[in-house]
Amino acid sequence: MNHGRMETRSFDSLMGRTIELLPGDGERYRFTFESVFGPSAVLKPLDLKSAAYAKTAEQKAVVTLEASIDGGKASAEGTVERWSERSGALRVYRPREIVLAQRRRHPRFAVQFPLELGVLRDGEMRTIRTTTEDLSVGGFAAVVDEQLEADEAIVVLVRLPAGVVIVTALVTMVERARRRRMHARFTAISPDDAAALAAVLHEVELSTTSDGEGRR
Repeated sequence: MNHGRMETRSFDSLMGRTIELLPGDGERYRFTFESVFGPSAVLKPLDLKSAAYAKTAEQKAVVTLEASIDGGKASAEGTVERWSERSGALRVYRPREIVLAQRRRHPRFAVQFPLELGVLRDGEMRTIRTTTEDLSVGGFAAVVDEQLEADEAIVVLVRLPAGVVIVTALVTMVERARRRRMHARFTAISPDDAAALAAVLHEVELSTTSDGEGRR
């Protein structure tokens, strides 16, 4: 079983989200990550202040890019390419990955447990079988073949070593740029199932700490 905390994600997973650009002058400028053009991210300004900055941004200037995502803050460094008067967008050479500062109430661990997701399709419940990529007592991430949408309600069965946990969840995000990796948060879980899940993850945390100390 693989374990550890997830710390990075594809930058392209932020497509369609609000990106804050911090050039180091103490200001924050707001853009929408509209599309990808070759090696660049196409950012559309969301207000006049951001548009004014974009038109005067120096080429090759290194800026910090931030976005709120999945209960935390994602950040990366990017380099300004140019302002396009024709499209009204700022192009920034996009970083390959973003770093997540985890602010979730419950930390997630990169554990792999079998999952069964119940989704409603054409009035019938359909089962999707997959495996967790990360998991906490508050939610999980997994790769799915089925097309899911943000804010879609699902039923989740998690197969733990000592039994199964059944919860209801809400899809919070689907990373279309990366194998349809989806994220969900639990909306209802029984006290017994929450305790069982917490116990398993506590063992994972102790194992992770022990492994880290053993390598020192």
